[in-house]
Amino acid sequence: MRTSTLVISVLCSVVGVGCTGANGPNAVLQMAAPPAFEARQLVATGLDGVTCVAAADFTGDGKVDLAVASSVPSELRILTASSPGVFSVETAQRFALVGKPIELAALDADGDGDLDLVCRFESTVQTYANDGTGRLSPLQTFAIPATTNGLRPADIDRDGDVDLVIAAGPRIEIHTSTAGTFALTTHFELDASVRLASLWVGILDADVYPELVATDTTRNELFVWRGSAAGYEASQRLLLSLPGIEPSGVHGGDATGDGVPDLLVALTGSRRIAVFAGNGLGNFAPATTIEVRGAPDRVMLAMQSKTGRAQLVVGFHDRDAVSTIDALLGGGFGSERQFGTSGHPNHVLVTDVDGDGHAEVLTTSGERGAVCVLRGTEAGLAAAEDFVLDDASIADHVVADFDGDGDTDVVASDPRSGSCHVLVGRRDVPTERLSRTKVFDGFAEPSRLVIADMDRDGRSDVLVTTTDGLRVLLNRSQDGAIDFVVWPAMHLPAIAVATSADYRVAVGHFDGDDVGDLVVSDRDAGQCTVLFGTEDAPGFRSERLTLAAPGGPAGVVAGDLDGDGDDDIAVALADRGALRVFAGGRNGSFGSPVEFETAIGMGDVHARALDAGDRLHLVVSGQMQSSVCVVNSRDQAFGVQTIRLDGPVTAVVLLDVNVDRYADLVTADANTGELVVMLGDGRGGFVFAPRIPGVSNITSVARGDFDGDGRLDLLLSSRGADRVTLLRSLR
Repeated sequence: MRTSTLVISVLCSVVGVGCTGANGPNAVLQMAAPPAFEARQLVATGLDGVTCVAAADFTGDGKVDLAVASSVPSELRILTASSPGVFSVETAQRFALVGKPIELAALDADGDGDLDLVCRFESTVQTYANDGTGRLSPLQTFAIPATTNGLRPADIDRDGDVDLVIAAGPRIEIHTSTAGTFALTTHFELDASVRLASLWVGILDADVYPELVATDTTRNELFVWRGSAAGYEASQRLLLSLPGIEPSGVHGGDATGDGVPDLLVALTGSRRIAVFAGNGLGNFAPATTIEVRGAPDRVMLAMQSKTGRAQLVVGFHDRDAVSTIDALLGGGFGSERQFGTSGHPNHVLVTDVDGDGHAEVLTTSGERGAVCVLRGTEAGLAAAEDFVLDDASIADHVVADFDGDGDTDVVASDPRSGSCHVLVGRRDVPTERLSRTKVFDGFAEPSRLVIADMDRDGRSDVLVTTTDGLRVLLNRSQDGAIDFVVWPAMHLPAIAVATSADYRVAVGHFDGDDVGDLVVSDRDAGQCTVLFGTEDAPGFRSERLTLAAPGGPAGVVAGDLDGDGDDDIAVALADRGALRVFAGGRNGSFGSPVEFETAIGMGDVHARALDAGDRLHLVVSGQMQSSVCVVNSRDQAFGVQTIRLDGPVTAVVLLDVNVDRYADLVTADANTGELVVMLGDGRGGFVFAPRIPGVSNITSVARGDFDGDGRLDLLLSSRGADRVTLLRSLR
């Protein structure tokens, strides 16, 4: 390639499947099975936004169905289960509503043995009779106060019929049921300043009459009305002081594992959960608190079938996530684990939807038209798990075993704080699988990260692009203790090669020695700069080589693209939708560039062998583009194929996702947040695999074994987010 003329030919344009590569049309494919990850499930509803959900067997076939409601349009749908945990929008029963639905609950309203529905609107309640097949008909409508903040079904008077309890402003109402009709029979008023924010109904003592529990946001108090045969007398009311502000969600159940019901309260303003341990007689000890990562607005309980202990499920006012916290044997609570949801959850439900005995967590969002299902296992939730870096704004992340202990660690850049965060892997502790242990400050808007052994000591260092030049985190970890030294703190000269952070860096060997060299694309200057490493690593020769790259040089890669044994350079020209290739020579020189169109703007470029040989292919991509360009070289000639995607993407990486030795193409759908995996077929082509629900606006994807099971997991991040998201591999 040093002196050869490069021939460019357009091979084909495909949708979904690439063209036959160098191995020929008769090559035998040996692709592994499509990848599977512990990702959340998104159940399509056909609605633009879902405001509430209820889960029950509405069709009487022994499988749990879903009832979902939306406000625009105002509609109720029953999604029947075709098999346990699998729901179909095509066969959904649809019912028009009048008003904005806020809350759904399943109950046998008419006493016929079928589960009916009750829907709370802003100032009314509507009940719907079920004919046993999931077909609903209006049963009753009655008025409730517009200040209502909670509705709970329960058999208050122990007559076998399910009644309704409502909390509204300073008022509790009990609507008892007779022959399928509800009537207001009891109410009691509190001080006019009281504002009841949430309601829970259940048994907390030794009798059979349920207690009523409600939170007051104005006085930060918790009201408990003890149930009895005589009803709810004022003399039997408890008033519990809360150790925090803005109480919202309240729930009852055995959280401490002693067989006695306790009370849990979400303290939104204090970012805590309060736990009142019960004594079984309706009295409670002073609250203990649990700090959580966010402002909680609801808390529930799920039981772990493996341990028999409770697990707290927490929803948030300010996060697109839910958290779980395990109750520990012998008392106390474990570490918080956070799981991403699809949009901000306006409703959270804990129930077993697939009939395997493990509770799932269901969330809905008024912004999304799907129900997010986080699958339950015997050990808790198995879903995309978030690891939060408080107050961070992540731009990029890379993974490696930086400290040599066998666990996968993470380095993430944070341009807002000018820091790089180090998360240490601990595969043996699921609740602390990644924990932030170090923060390295003093960077000027750190952005892109690249792993390379800059000082040839066998340890992975990290190159960091910043607005005042390229910096390096030199790995100085020892005996399993992770540590880095920020270069040029070692009194070595800084590498100032760009005036902004809009540049990329790649590592190669351009001058025939075994010392790593660098090539940096500088979009502002319209050029690439080559830095030659010295034996005194990490150091660079004073002379630098400049390669002209007009047209907005962006992504850059280095590697032997033509099979002559020398590393070459390819740079994507983002402003012109082109790729420029420089043929490398062993003495650090480069031949005249060859350039051809890719039609990909905002370009990035990746190099990886895509077929059974070791010849590198180039994949050119761009953020918010709807196609990628695959360039393969054969006998010093380039062939180009364009792969059309379903829509614009926010990230493109080359990874062997299904571990079959063939590189796969992983993209992130900008519209849905799903990961779109195109499996390499070993011949330079790709086959679409089932989509994987991810997180919104994914901009960085890395791969590593984070749980020590020998499978390679995916770690995702979104530019500007405060977390990384782990998708554990299932095979």
